Amino acid sequence: MYIIPLLILMTFTVNPVDSLYGELERQPANAGLLNEIAAILVFSSPAEADSMAMIALDIAQRDHNLEEKARAAANISNAAFEMMQFRRVLEYSEMAAGFYRELENPIEAGRYMNDAALASIHLGMLDNAMAKYRETVDMLIELRADRYLTSVLANMGRIYRRWGMYDSAKYVIQWSIDLMQEHGIEAEISAAYTTLGIVFRNTGDYDQALHYYNKALEVAEAFNDSMTVATNYSNIAVLYAQLDNTHMAKEYFYLALQYFESLNRFDRIEAVKGNLSALYSIEEDLDKAHAYLEDAMALANQFENRERIIRYMNEMGKLKRKMGRYDEAIESFREVIDIGLELGRQPDVCYAFKYIGQAYYETGNVDSALQYYHEAYDCSSNIGMKSLSTSLLLALTRCYEESGNYSQALFHHKEYSNLKEEVETQEMMEKLAEIEAVYQNEKKQQEIQLLQKDNELSAATIRKKRIQMYWLGSGLLIFVGASIIIASLFFQKSRAHRMLVKKNILLMKQSESCDPLNTNIKNSPGLSEDEKKRLVSKINQLIWKEKIFTQKSLTMSEMAEKLNTNTSYLSHIINTDFGRSFNDFINQLRIQEAQKMFTRGDHKQMTIEGIAEAVGFQSRSTFHNAFRKFSGLAPSVFIKNMQRIYRDSHGEAFEGLAGEGVFSQR
Repeated sequence: MYIIPLLILMTFTVNPVDSLYGELERQPANAGLLNEIAAILVFSSPAEADSMAMIALDIAQRDHNLEEKARAAANISNAAFEMMQFRRVLEYSEMAAGFYRELENPIEAGRYMNDAALASIHLGMLDNAMAKYRETVDMLIELRADRYLTSVLANMGRIYRRWGMYDSAKYVIQWSIDLMQEHGIEAEISAAYTTLGIVFRNTGDYDQALHYYNKALEVAEAFNDSMTVATNYSNIAVLYAQLDNTHMAKEYFYLALQYFESLNRFDRIEAVKGNLSALYSIEEDLDKAHAYLEDAMALANQFENRERIIRYMNEMGKLKRKMGRYDEAIESFREVIDIGLELGRQPDVCYAFKYIGQAYYETGNVDSALQYYHEAYDCSSNIGMKSLSTSLLLALTRCYEESGNYSQALFHHKEYSNLKEEVETQEMMEKLAEIEAVYQNEKKQQEIQLLQKDNELSAATIRKKRIQMYWLGSGLLIFVGASIIIASLFFQKSRAHRMLVKKNILLMKQSESCDPLNTNIKNSPGLSEDEKKRLVSKINQLIWKEKIFTQKSLTMSEMAEKLNTNTSYLSHIINTDFGRSFNDFINQLRIQEAQKMFTRGDHKQMTIEGIAEAVGFQSRSTFHNAFRKFSGLAPSVFIKNMQRIYRDSHGEAFEGLAGEGVFSQR
């Protein structure tokens, strides 16, 4: 509306804002004019832009002008982002998205849903952010708006990374990078590379992490992206800190700090200062550690980031305790308790009670230490934090011994011993929980190999008939003949797949009733008959009862340790009874368990990736390869044909059968 006048004004070097202000004096109730001014001022004077947009929003609401309401809410959100007022960003981004939906402008609606999600991340509201991202992804995929999808996927990757779902993070970030490269959005790739670097750092792959940090720096420097350069300096610093090289870590943090300060990015300044505080604490330079931590806390309070506030309060308490300032340390921990109770963060509350007890114990106040240790123990028991409860029982034992109350010391030591044994047993059972289904599948390996050969034969037959099709007559006869042959090939291929699925299901059902591992294992030098029976009995227990094969990264050494034997004996038993390697033994049981989940319809509530994780696979690709190896089919083909089999058998569709999904987007 005002574009042409603005161009004319700019041509004659007149300040367009001054001209618009002059026009505003003549039309003070013009929402469109107010929004034009606000949009121009967002970056140079965000507070003034916010005021203008608020007036525009009031006028537009009074006039029922939906378009100007949307523009006003968007301007307020943009100005709030510049001022880093993230609660205000969240409120007005959601409002703008709602208005744009009413205007049937899904692209702008998606843009401001993305901004609302970013604000949620800054506020520590990750569940809320992920829900908004998934809603936005669904909408953009439906619109085929890949260009706008890239940043949403990259931000989803950041949340998956913070949740520890690293495979999911890698997948969506790589998806985002592929779309960026496809659409020539090279400048945005650096941020995605940065997140990939963080993911690899979190998984302990420091070489890959440094590789992606350097790729991000290369792109960022080419496009003069100071923000991403600073971010990667900070990430490299964290990498050095994890390698215990505090000197190099500080050097890179200082480089990052200079960039962030020049950019006025106070949220990033806060994070860097928090990290510098931790490094100086490690080096026992407690005064510098305290100074940096105070700065970080002040900034966290300014942004109302409760998640970081409670973290810094805990660190402040520990630091003051280290400095011998016990009263101040106790006060910090009490603030943690207050905030933790308000936010429902019970683990933080339990640990704060423990830290107060430790502070009193170190000052010689055993009675107060006992009081807070009991508070911490009750807190941890109520929410099932057994490891914390175990350490607290030991602390209580020590305090009662020092106070001369030996009956209570003995009582708590017995409780400690019992709980410690329970925790160790639970940890062992969790590590052994992944073997039972593997045993069942490995017994049927030869049959599955025959099924694979049948499938290869069917594929060869199809190829042969396809070649024959090329030699049929010309014209209409060729077309008709080719159509018939193609239909026949499709039918035969479908039939072959269906027969293969039927055989897999039959094998799976047969395996459910097959005998456990037998004791007739030959050629076992050094292994007595009684020891052999014990090991076989224990392996059967781990496989049939605990399902140890669903444990990720299970190794033969771990299993042998839990069986109280060595890997040679365990390998001998598995190789002799099954004729298979340990890895094939485990993976085939996992595939059979996945087949059981498919036949139960578990994929109605879970993605294929989720089922793969549930049965013990670490990545989607590994699961697909193993599924093909042991069943002869891809998971999607297995599900599709299983649906047909149940429909043919029962006269109705087998509900919940679906093709492969990429991620749980809803």
